[in-house]
Formats: sequence, C-alpha cells, structure tokens
Amino acid sequence: MTASSCRVFVTDDITGEISERNIDEYIRELREKDELSALHGYRFYSVCRACGSKEPRRRAVCECLRVHCVDCAKSAHHPCTYTRIIEEEDGSRECGICCSVNPHCRALFKQCGHITCRACALQLNVASTEYLEAACPYCRVQSRVMLWREHRIIEDKPLNPSSPVLGPS
Repeated sequence: MTASSCRVFVTDDITGEISERNIDEYIRELREKDELSALHGYRFYSVCRACGSKEPRRRAVCECLRVHCVDCAKSAHHPCTYTRIIEEEDGSRECGICCSVNPHCRALFKQCGHITCRACALQLNVASTEYLEAACPYCRVQSRVMLWREHRIIEDKPLNPSSPVLGPS
C-alpha cells in the first residue's frame, strides 16, 4: 500500500464526527494548522489535571491521554500506566523533525516519551507495518504512537484559574 492510498480515521475537534480521510491530505491539513499556530503564537493548556499545578516542569501521560505532573502520576491510586513526557526544558513545543515552531497537534511515542508534531508521527506511521506504531525518530525504539490532544487557550477571554477557557485543538 502506498502512502497516497492510505486512509486514516479523523475525529473533528468541534463536532466530534469521525470521518475517513486520505492520509496525505490530512497531513497537509495538519501542517497548515501548525503554520497558523506558529503565526498566531497559540498557547496550549498544560495544567496538571489532578493537582492543578499551572506549569508543571515534568509531565506524564496516561493510556487514556490525561496529562498529569510526574508527582501526581507517581501517587495515582488507580491502575494506569503512565509515560513520562520528554519535553524541552525551556517549554518549547518545536518539532525536532520538521522544525515546526509551535505544532497545533502533537503525538507522543509511548515507550520512550518523545514528542513530535502529529504530521511527522503520521508520516512515520505510514512507513510502518503496524497501525499507530513506528520507530521513535529520536531513540529508534519501536513504539505505539499516541495522538495526544492538547487544548488551545483562547486569548481573547479572561482566564479564570478555576475554570480555564479551552478551545479545540
């Protein structure tokens, strides 16, 4: 199967509808969103879902894709496997593969915790024989690719710490 004939199921961020798309078209759309995100300087919500820490220095993601600070992940009282997210110390969201400065959508390699933009992760996945599995481009570990969903902060509305204003990612 060639990359141009590959299909992917995509969930619309606003309506929640699932549609089948050509993967090349979807990757092109993701790259356009990445460019807009960089151009407009979008910021993304990174508060720990458990303790409310505003900007945790180290985060982990659960199988259900909930993101917590590492301390909350270590003390979780429910059975869940966490993967520590390997992020830049300076908080940069830049994709180390395509150098997109502020990707709108990112993906996580579950076995190692490395992050790329979603478009690069899907391109790596097309070359793989397993659905949503690929070799991490940083450490080459064969890994499940988690299409992680982050919420964009809407800047034109006041941000109340107790109930953040979230936009579609």
